[in-house]
Amino acid sequence: MPLSPAQRHRLRVLTEKEERRAAAESEFGATRGEAFELNMAQLYEFKKRLKDVQSTEGKAVLKRSMLPELDPYINTVLATDGGQPNEVLMTALVWNIDAGNYLRAIELADYALRHKLPLPDQYKRNLPTLLQDEISEAILLGTLKGDEAMQVAGTVLQMTEQLDSHDQAKAKLYKAGAYALLGRTSQPSEYHKTVPIAVAQQALPLLRRAMELFAGIGVKKDIERLESRVNGKKPDAPQAS
Repeated sequence: MPLSPAQRHRLRVLTEKEERRAAAESEFGATRGEAFELNMAQLYEFKKRLKDVQSTEGKAVLKRSMLPELDPYINTVLATDGGQPNEVLMTALVWNIDAGNYLRAIELADYALRHKLPLPDQYKRNLPTLLQDEISEAILLGTLKGDEAMQVAGTVLQMTEQLDSHDQAKAKLYKAGAYALLGRTSQPSEYHKTVPIAVAQQALPLLRRAMELFAGIGVKKDIERLESRVNGKKPDAPQAS
């Protein structure tokens, strides 16, 4: 049930006090008070509801409907900028990706990366790797596309490029970034025959970097076709000996 204006105000005041106290006392991992506990309880109830849904798509729809109930608390955490480990915020970050709320996920990821916040143990990856994996998958499957795909891929690449992550995950994101520019997914496509030369020139460095990081990333043919396009040759034409 959505909070009333009075409840939102009380939650905001409680959260600000708890986050500032925790930051001052460096209570890493400690219970931070009523607002935190209320939202952890809410999160627990949401997880119970998700267990009753078998469909991945159904879970995404349910997460999309539940996440706004956590936003008043999370927005206050962001505004206070205390930087304390926070399972509610980190779970919401992942759920926003699952729900297709990519720009909101990026907003939470920026906060989490700045403060080096850990993901809950269940995710078994660090945050840079998770972001690279999940965003690239969304682009390659066509769930995230168009201008938003280019914006999100570019932002995540910028946010995570210098951070420790699996080479394969980073390579996959470079591939996805190139595919976002080219307007294609992992499905077969004739894009290379008509893609503007300027776009091909932008995509090629990303594909080459993906190959450097992981030779098996599956972009060799893309590189060959785009190089042919840039050089004015017919894609797939036999090379002169």
